[in-house]
Amino acid sequence: MLLSKKGPRSRMDGGLKKNYLYLDTCTTHNVMCSPEYLTQIRSLSEALVLHTNAGECSTDQQGYLGSVLFWLDRLGIANVISLSTLEALGPVSYDSNVRGGSFVCNAPEGTIVFHRCPDTDFPYIDLDEQDDNSAVLLVQTVRQNFEGFTSTEVKKAIAARRAQASSGHLSEQVMKREVSRTDCHSLFRDCPVSSKDITNANNIFGPSLPIIKGKQVRKKPSRVEPQFISIPAQVMELNKFVTLVADVMFVNGLPFFVTLSRNIRFATVQFVPRRTANDL
Repeated sequence: MLLSKKGPRSRMDGGLKKNYLYLDTCTTHNVMCSPEYLTQIRSLSEALVLHTNAGECSTDQQGYLGSVLFWLDRLGIANVISLSTLEALGPVSYDSNVRGGSFVCNAPEGTIVFHRCPDTDFPYIDLDEQDDNSAVLLVQTVRQNFEGFTSTEVKKAIAARRAQASSGHLSEQVMKREVSRTDCHSLFRDCPVSSKDITNANNIFGPSLPIIKGKQVRKKPSRVEPQFISIPAQVMELNKFVTLVADVMFVNGLPFFVTLSRNIRFATVQFVPRRTANDL
């Protein structure tokens, strides 16, 4: 699928049910042909060009099903959600023993199950079936948590969660401390995220899933055996007087005292928790 300017299109009706949401493991975008299931439908300046087995078409409208963003293709023949979108909601597995084969998403709010359709063999959920827990969970993911927050607060909360992911999923406490630092060595000195945005992100989206699942446990490092190398007498004779150049350098905000010997080019690095004249 490519982004392109608006253009004409046509689509033949393929007979698929408009109230079914089908899971497509190959598509790269979510597409909805039934606008009655979407909210906040809006038009964009650029259109999405869809390349499918049925041909090529384009759409310039988007809307939300719950918290999931969909492209609206009013001339489409099926409502399609991508596997990558489902994986973003929670871990996805395939169970061949459930109704001939089903995709199961273990979202934080509950389990979403896409059963195999007996007519088309496509995995689906019925959006009109109110008794279907999967449809209710998909529509009511975190969209209801947006209530009480302004659109600006929601955007900043999304930015805070993205910053948390890009930083290696720091804990909420650590990230708040980092964004509150104003010195030039802060990891988030150029990030517009604030402590309030992090709190709002936790209230809207809940705790970060990677943090809940846990991180890799630190393993005990292997013992480092010191090695002493004899310096040739000729080298010592030629370098009785050595000139050192030194400076304090920072790595992730931590100070290190770095020295370099001229001529022989011998470097040393030492962590210095204090940078007073006596310590240096």
